[in-house]
Formats: sequence, C-alpha cells, structure tokens
Amino acid sequence: MFFELDHMASRYVGDPEAVHPYSPQEHVDLQTFRSLGYRKAGKTPVPIIHAKMFLLGHLWWHDEGALGDVADVIGFTPKRLWLGSANATNSSRKSLEYGVWLDDAQVLREACNFMIMLLKYSESLDSPDDVFEPEFLERPWDDDAFYEYMREFGSYPDEPEDG
Repeated sequence: MFFELDHMASRYVGDPEAVHPYSPQEHVDLQTFRSLGYRKAGKTPVPIIHAKMFLLGHLWWHDEGALGDVADVIGFTPKRLWLGSANATNSSRKSLEYGVWLDDAQVLREACNFMIMLLKYSESLDSPDDVFEPEFLERPWDDDAFYEYMREFGSYPDEPEDG
C-alpha cells in the first residue's frame, strides 16, 4: 500500500531476500494496531509512542507499473486525518477528550510520512519477543544483478547512453 515499505521484510520470516531486477513486488502485512517504544523496565518508566492518529483515504489499484509494464500496483491517497487525545480505554471515558479532523494537503502528506516512519520502526502487538526491535528490515540490494541487467538491456528509454 505504501511504496516506501515495498523493499522491507519481516524479521520473523528469516533473512530477507535481496532485491534484484526480477524480484516480485512484495507487500508487508501490517496489523491495524502496532506498538513502538520500550515497555516498562522495572521501576524506570520508558517512553513509548503516544500519538493517536487515524488517516483515512482512498486505497486504489491499477494494472500498469511505473515504466508502463503490466503490474499490480496498489497505492493510498490520504484524504482526512483525525488527531486527538482519546485512547479508547475505560479511564479515558472519565476525561475530557479532544479530537479534530484535518484535510489540508500539506498536513496530510506530513502525517502520511510520519505514519510510514512509525510503521517502519514498529512491531505488532502480538510480537513474539519482549524486547524492542523493529519488525521490518530493509531488504539488501543486489547491485551486481542490477549492473548485469543494465549491461544486457541498456539504460531506460529516456536516459542518454553513456559511452
């Protein structure tokens, strides 16, 4: 859904495969609720992410890749952002809570970037271990495979050939 996550892999499924010219486009599976930060360690409180955001938008699909090739392309266009203090717990019902809907294009872009950064470093709530380590790892790039591909097929159509 977010192309910024397309070259990441969960650390729970083993070593991530290197990205090469023939790599299939893979999407990471994201749970609706995720965690970011350290849990309480003894008597020392440690910070965790406390932001409450809901980003609503248009999830879209089409069948043409970036270079005009046939591909399954999925994307997300943000439309509205909810920010607030409510955390949906029993104790929050006893408090005066705050929430606001925003639809400013710049705010939506920045909120989307912030959420992607959070997703990259977060972990699922049912994480199998009790230490903070981001669930997703960057997949390594196979530079040699890309070099060989470019030697065989040349540069992109609108790029000048180097002599």
